[in-house]
Amino acid sequence: MGKNQAYKAMQRSRLGSSSAGPDEVEDGMVDGSFHSPEWHAARLASLKTSHTITWEEYKQKQKVFFSALDFPLSISAAVLPS
Repeated sequence: MGKNQAYKAMQRSRLGSSSAGPDEVEDGMVDGSFHSPEWHAARLASLKTSHTITWEEYKQKQKVFFSALDFPLSISAAVLPS
């Protein structure tokens, strides 16, 4: 149980509120375990096929880009960390 849920449970017990069950939270937030295991598996699979590139790929693209523009080496070296 998270800190906020534990605090709300303590408040309910202290105030005697019996309207909410032991796992229900009255703050309107969705519980972290809302999604099914299938949803989590699909989400992780979609993250693996993302369009993001690695830092090494980015540096290589920048090197190719700056070499195509015919910048002096001193400028491209200042822009690209080695």
